[in-house]
Amino acid sequence: MKRLTYSFLLLVILIPGGVHAETDDKVPIEIIELQHRTADELLPHIEHLLGPRDALTGTGHRLIVRTSPGRLRQVWEKVEALDRPDR
Repeated sequence: MKRLTYSFLLLVILIPGGVHAETDDKVPIEIIELQHRTADELLPHIEHLLGPRDALTGTGHRLIVRTSPGRLRQVWEKVEALDRPDR
């Protein structure tokens, strides 16, 4: 239980700036904090950008992406284009 609590606390501390971590196989994991849209709204627009070995999930106003740096740039560009306030 303590380990889960410490992991959650670390995640909460690191999320606001967009966390960049690496897995054992050196594929970056990026947590993207959304400002105006929810993850559920953006997931369908982003998942087609990723390959079969990539991963995409999200909850609330956060997207969690594991992909190559090149594809991650495409994801960021798509998020920046879509994560806009309602008019």
